[in-house]
Amino acid sequence: MMEVDAQIAGRQPLVPIAVAREFIPSHGAQALRDFLMERGGRIAKAGSEATAADLRALGKQLRPKRVLHVADSHVAASALVENVPVYTFDKKFYKYLVAIGQKTEM
Repeated sequence: MMEVDAQIAGRQPLVPIAVAREFIPSHGAQALRDFLMERGGRIAKAGSEATAADLRALGKQLRPKRVLHVADSHVAASALVENVPVYTFDKKFYKYLVAIGQKTEM
């Protein structure tokens, strides 16, 4: 968690539901609640399926072999709805977001 805390630098985290779904099976719902409560965060608004699909298609237009996974496209769509950057440790996801012009931080 120290790495995440350093990355968000005191800002209130918004956790997309796609991230919550990945986190809960291995860490538990209470751990997610505690993380959010301790930092004043919340679950982010969901982006639409259409927006997520558009984000996947956009990368393919730029480079046909470029792939954005479905869960990642939902994270990116959620960030667009909330008008916040995506914070990620995933270098491929980061590069994809940079290539399509979406705000992101690593």
